[in-house]
Amino acid sequence: MKKWLKMLFGLKINIHPLNELYKYTESSLSKHRLFLRDNEIDLYFKYDMNYQGTVEEFVISNLDLIIKNNLHDYELGKVIYSLANYEFVSYEDFKLTLKFSDKENRYCLGKSITKTFDVFLYNYDNVTKIQEEILRSNKIILPSDIKYMDGIVDYLESTFKESFNKACSDKIFLNNEKDFFDYLNFYEIDDNGNLKAQFLGSNTIYFPLYQDIPQ
Repeated sequence: MKKWLKMLFGLKINIHPLNELYKYTESSLSKHRLFLRDNEIDLYFKYDMNYQGTVEEFVISNLDLIIKNNLHDYELGKVIYSLANYEFVSYEDFKLTLKFSDKENRYCLGKSITKTFDVFLYNYDNVTKIQEEILRSNKIILPSDIKYMDGIVDYLESTFKESFNKACSDKIFLNNEKDFFDYLNFYEIDDNGNLKAQFLGSNTIYFPLYQDIPQ
């Protein structure tokens, strides 16, 4: 028996045919490619409201942090970030396209792969200032014939939607969204006559209501 085979047996190392080793390697490589190819991976990142450039410039200037933070949400993503390079291809309308390929002498993806991600930029830090703006604005006086939630919400939308959207556009960011009123989920009128709504997740916004009482 050849000396190197004796050494392998002596070390109790299993010997597999080359085709079996190739299949194993191919399978190991493909799971990372399949992860990128088959999964819808959205990229979330907090937007800097004081940034002076365009949204595209903001994305490009923070590209590595965006990719790292989001890929690290997944175990396979951590490996890809560590063992693969990515190349910027394009960015348009909150869609980012990157080309991934293995780093030199690293084995992760095998062949290069190009993927487009949806990008979600957000900043809700100033929601409290929106509430202050609502309290400073003109009173919301309901006509005497409007008594139920659906009618109140419809009236609020017709009279207050535009000013609410403007207040939000000046203070928070969500992918250049302008129609923030649609993100209000109205759920109750409390004992003080405040119409309350959930806004962008866990934030609560309330609108003081007044009833127009006929003389």
